[in-house]
Amino acid sequence: MIDYFYMLLPLVAEYRYFAVFFVLVIAGLGVPIPEELSIVVSGYLVATSHMHFGITLLVCYAGVLAGDIVTYFLGRYGGRWFLGTSLFRYMVRRRHIAQAQYYYRRYGPRALLVARQAPGLRFPAFFTAGILKMRFHEFILYDSAAALVSMPVVYLIAYFFGPRVRETLSLVVRIGDITTVVVVIGLILSVLAYIIYRWRKNRS
Repeated sequence: MIDYFYMLLPLVAEYRYFAVFFVLVIAGLGVPIPEELSIVVSGYLVATSHMHFGITLLVCYAGVLAGDIVTYFLGRYGGRWFLGTSLFRYMVRRRHIAQAQYYYRRYGPRALLVARQAPGLRFPAFFTAGILKMRFHEFILYDSAAALVSMPVVYLIAYFFGPRVRETLSLVVRIGDITTVVVVIGLILSVLAYIIYRWRKNRS
């Protein structure tokens, strides 16, 4: 990932906020550029006084959500056609689509809380949400909440670690794994709490 960091750094340094937003949008569309890497580059440039802290944070958040929204509408209005193209077979494995369908049918939009934390599942998960015609207000509600869990954490790590790029990228990977586990546990506990609530209500 360190090689990609130095490839992306000059682009963001030159075009700044526009580049941050653009790269995050295309990363959300399945282009093999890790979303976290773009945020790390942004935090690094803020730490080295090349970009403004608050503006960059807002642009990162907007770029993350914009990529997710475009993917959602791609699935909603062009999903059936896109499924049959060779480009789709190159970008996404069908088993990821099947997994996303299973979790949506079981947990509904709450599954987005987990999907957003797993880099390899983001595009198929958001794309499938569109295919299944998930209500847009539910999609944006859960997706924006999930983005608030991980995106600012990655950004702040990059900002405070500054030039120590290798340590930053290593820590971001670990934090991503921990965040996924925490969200999964939280989702399981929420489902169990709901089941217990319904059971006690029926008993009464």
